[in-house]
Amino acid sequence: MQPHGSAAVLPEATTGEAQRGTIAPSRPRLAIVGIGRAGDGDDGAGPALCAALERLAVPDADLLVVDAGTAPENATGLLRRFGPAVVVLVDAAEMGEPPGAVRWLEGERALGCSASTHTLPLGLLAGYLAASLGCRVRLLGIQPARIATGCRLSGPVRRSIDRLARRLARLRGLTMPCSLAACATVAQT
Repeated sequence: MQPHGSAAVLPEATTGEAQRGTIAPSRPRLAIVGIGRAGDGDDGAGPALCAALERLAVPDADLLVVDAGTAPENATGLLRRFGPAVVVLVDAAEMGEPPGAVRWLEGERALGCSASTHTLPLGLLAGYLAASLGCRVRLLGIQPARIATGCRLSGPVRRSIDRLARRLARLRGLTMPCSLAACATVAQT
C-alpha cells in the first residue's frame, strides 16, 4: 500500500459561482484507492490510475490517492486517519464490456466483479468502509483486455486510465457526484 504524495486535487464546489472561481469551493475529503497488481497486465489499472493522478494533480489536503495493491483492506487504517467523506475503489473488473470500459459497479455487480487477485471481495470491503468510516463508498471498474504476469497495461486500458486521470484532474470545482459520474462517461469517449 503506497499513498501517492500527501494528496492530489479534485476539490468539489457546491455552486455555479464556485465553478467559475468567484467563491472558494467546498472541499469534501475524497480518497481514491487503486487496487490491483502492477506488472500483471490490466490488473494494474487501479495502481496505474493512482500514478497518473499523482503526475497530473496538485497537492491538496482534501484528497488522498492510495495505491493499495492487491490487499486494499490494509489501507483501512490510512483511510480512517484521513477521514474521507467519499472513497472510490478503482479496480480492473470483468464486466463483459469492451476492453477499457469504465463503469460504476453497483449491488451484485460490485460483489462479483473483480480480476480476483485480491484477498477480500471489494463489495465486502466497501460495506466495511462505509460502516466503519461513516462515508460513501463507490466502486469504479475498468474492463481488462488481458491479465497476465509480466505484462504491461493493454492499449485500451492505458488510454482509458489516461483520459480518466486527466478528467479527474480537470474537475476542480465541480460537485462530486456529478464529477465522478462524468469521469466514468468521459473515459468512454
